Amino acid sequence: MTVANPAPRGAAAFVPEAITTRFEAQAARSAARLAVRGRDAALTYADLDAFANRIAWAVLDRTGRPAGVTALLLEHDAALVAAALGVLKAGGCYVPLDPASPSERTLAVLVDSGAQSIVADGRHRALADELAARAGGGVRVLDVDETRRQPSARPGIVVAADAPCFVVYTSGSTGRPKGVCHEHRTVVHGAWAYGALAEIDADDRLSLLHSLGAMAGATTLFGALLNGAALLPFDVKRHGVERLAAWLAAERVTCLHTVPTAFRRLAPHVPGTGAADAVRLVRLGGEAVTQTEWRLWRRHFRERSQLQVSLSASEAGLFRLASYDRHADPPEVVLPVGHAVPDKEVVLVDDAGTPVAPGEVGHVVVKSPYLFSGYWRQPDETARVRSVDPVDGRAIFRTGDLGRFTADGRLLHVGRSDAQLKIDGHRVETAEVEHVLRGVEWIRDAAVVPRRRGPNDVRLVGFVAPAAVGTEDRPAMREHLRRLLPAHMVPAAVVVVDELPLLRDGKLDRRALEERAGAVGAPHVAPRNPVEETLLEIWERALGVTGLGVDDDFFLALGGDSLAAVQILAAVEEVFGQGLPLDAFHEATTVGTMAARLLDGGWRAPENGRLVVHPAGARPPLFGICGAFGHALRLMLVGQALDEQQPFHGLQPPGMDWERTGCRTIEAMAAHYRSEIRRIQPHGPYHLLGTSFGGVMAFEVAVQLQRAGEEVALLAMIDTTPPDCVTPAGVDRAVPRDWNQPAGDGDRLVAMGVRVAAAHGAALARYRLDRTFAGRIVYFRCAESHVVPAADRRHLWAGFATEGADVVPVPGGHGQFHREPQFSAVVGELRARLSAFEPRRP
Repeated sequence: MTVANPAPRGAAAFVPEAITTRFEAQAARSAARLAVRGRDAALTYADLDAFANRIAWAVLDRTGRPAGVTALLLEHDAALVAAALGVLKAGGCYVPLDPASPSERTLAVLVDSGAQSIVADGRHRALADELAARAGGGVRVLDVDETRRQPSARPGIVVAADAPCFVVYTSGSTGRPKGVCHEHRTVVHGAWAYGALAEIDADDRLSLLHSLGAMAGATTLFGALLNGAALLPFDVKRHGVERLAAWLAAERVTCLHTVPTAFRRLAPHVPGTGAADAVRLVRLGGEAVTQTEWRLWRRHFRERSQLQVSLSASEAGLFRLASYDRHADPPEVVLPVGHAVPDKEVVLVDDAGTPVAPGEVGHVVVKSPYLFSGYWRQPDETARVRSVDPVDGRAIFRTGDLGRFTADGRLLHVGRSDAQLKIDGHRVETAEVEHVLRGVEWIRDAAVVPRRRGPNDVRLVGFVAPAAVGTEDRPAMREHLRRLLPAHMVPAAVVVVDELPLLRDGKLDRRALEERAGAVGAPHVAPRNPVEETLLEIWERALGVTGLGVDDDFFLALGGDSLAAVQILAAVEEVFGQGLPLDAFHEATTVGTMAARLLDGGWRAPENGRLVVHPAGARPPLFGICGAFGHALRLMLVGQALDEQQPFHGLQPPGMDWERTGCRTIEAMAAHYRSEIRRIQPHGPYHLLGTSFGGVMAFEVAVQLQRAGEEVALLAMIDTTPPDCVTPAGVDRAVPRDWNQPAGDGDRLVAMGVRVAAAHGAALARYRLDRTFAGRIVYFRCAESHVVPAADRRHLWAGFATEGADVVPVPGGHGQFHREPQFSAVVGELRARLSAFEPRRP
């Protein structure tokens, strides 16, 4: 699909010319007006023009006429602006160097650019001398403070509109920085479009928060100075967002241009400072803009202000822009960008280069006469992404982004084509997950990055900054995420950090977070026995995450804290009946090591075959009968999640070995359970829950209790398949199942479970459903059947209860009752049904 962007109404026709030509004309018209105010100086247009001229003469003294490539190593201040203009006036091309970058990377940029000189200020003179010496080749250093004796008249060099003006360096796929080269006319076009779309005039005061090493910095710089506005540089990385709010108020900034990460940090400091009093335009770009930023803008900025969302690239400049007001919620979590940038056509194509249909996702391609001229000294890399339309001569740039057009023609950015994020077959937009995380009361800011453990094993890791120390509430966070996100979008781990890392230009440093996520994540190891399986569920619930492995470290990988540790230990004591001290986390920092500590500390399944939680509750107890492998630990998680007034007894074979009790039939096993149930609760009404094979056992126990004259008020089953039974059509046969599974590397618990499962399987093969339960069965039916549809016999249970069955659909598959989202569905339904029963009288 193609959308062409018309020129804004009322905009003067664009005239391609050099930056210096346009600036000098503007300086003549606005000589006495403020051009730039930094911490080092406040300069009128006449002052800035003269300062830039002196720098131009100094550069020419060192390089000859015209100047070649000149590097800039200065503070983010007024002198930096003058130096950039001075290099251009000398007919040169400037390359911004970031003083905060590692010296090796800065040196790599300097060498790759081939710069002949470095313009530096006093603060960075020593670094400039060091870089020049290491670069070799006679690189000369010019101290900007030493230019005062140079002439202030213009050097008079004629600069062509198609001459290179600057090179900004981005991260390269080969591991070396990649220089993006722009010509004067493309930058002037961007400033013209920016001025028209933002309606910039001489009364505006634009914030310069981006580094000149980013294309957004150049867009703001020339968008102000070529349209007669004032430019106000501020170094967010150095001075912080708290000072930024006060600075915005003091400088009466009218146009705030920043990235979403910095804006989220700024917004809480706006109330009471006057920071938003003069702001008429907030423009966000560089990262996905979500409803989070839209709501912060609407809450903290004045009624007459406007929000603009931009999409740009170092190679293409600004090519999409959308304006939003405060009267209606945006239609998407990630805000679409508009179609107002003139002379830049956006096309969405498939892998073969064919335009996609409306509404379909495609690769974003920009066609325009005003794109970058190429990657500096990398023709092969340039040819990979840039070509020329043979019909009209326009440049074509393949951005590497993916997008789709909305019905009204706006572009929705859906990610990068070279780094698509798919989880369990679903495409995931991390901005949506971040937006949901920021909706948690105690979370101030959040970022979500992928953790890759293999080509088909990708999980999300969240990093969150709390609003205040000690406010973390992970269970509440987990419930919030579960309520608003599908399971595949819930982060596998959430790490609490003091602050999210930022790049020099204020953008989120996602690479640093991905490195941290990858470094702390151990290879995924699934639980190997029921103790590890149950502990893993307890950890996930306390930490508010999914997808943990038994070797994931509580502190390093999961960002665990003392609050989560206390919650885990309390749950362990409830479920296992054995307490662990708080300092257990000093040694047992993984599920695997904690399980080993429990077992080494003497934990064993109770000899009476019964586990219990909430024993003092006032309601009639719920008895849970476990599945074929005989372990009731997972069932205890259900009991723990129920009301504290609801006692829950998890029943399993005594000593986990039916051979010791002589129970070789379902009837005999049920009689044993019935006896144990009546020992705990002599008379009904009784409440029974069975999972999988345990549902058959619960059915037989219920029938035996009724034959003894007792009332069974609740008989519930979780995805239980009926055994062979007689139906009106004859005998309905179950699909044979082999219960004799490998014991699993000698693990005692697993081996015991396999032995019990074999006994259960043999007993089930002899059992016939020739009896009826007097009442109604509550049947939790999993959405994903573990057998083919023709062999699915779960519906037959309705014929073995006098009142049929209440079928409760739950998500997930067989044997997943302890996993989300099935767990919450089962627990929620049980809570509702059990709450109807009167508490026991003392």
